[in-house]
Amino acid sequence: MTEKSSTASPLARFRQAKNARSAWESHWEECYEFALPVRGGLGRNAQPGEKRGDRLFDATAPDAVDQLAASLLAQLTPPWSRWFDFEPGRDIPPAQRDRASQALEEAARTVQAHFDRSNFAVEIHQCFLDLATGRPYQARTEFDL
Repeated sequence: MTEKSSTASPLARFRQAKNARSAWESHWEECYEFALPVRGGLGRNAQPGEKRGDRLFDATAPDAVDQLAASLLAQLTPPWSRWFDFEPGRDIPPAQRDRASQALEEAARTVQAHFDRSNFAVEIHQCFLDLATGRPYQARTEFDL
């Protein structure tokens, strides 16, 4: 396998997956229209004064999405406690595990302190809203043409 073909293959697969996904985008837009009308859809910029939520009959869908996102936040990444841990891997000899565990515990405290001082909880909640609406968050990449 040449170097060029090894990089072309992932790009080709990415474009193929993106094309296959495009058939679902109108459905996701409709999900956003009813479940997260304030959001303005799939990353598109809403126009000032644009009507949103005018087709909602009640708040069942937005409430359900918000409750699911809040539950995911509380269960998976609770902002009030450390929700992860670092442990030495199997490659660490038993004689060095205690020292490695102490260093990893200190690293976990440092990472948690950074999470606590950041807007991680707000951003992950937004990701959970997207997930609950039916479309996982999609980061923009340099491959989006």
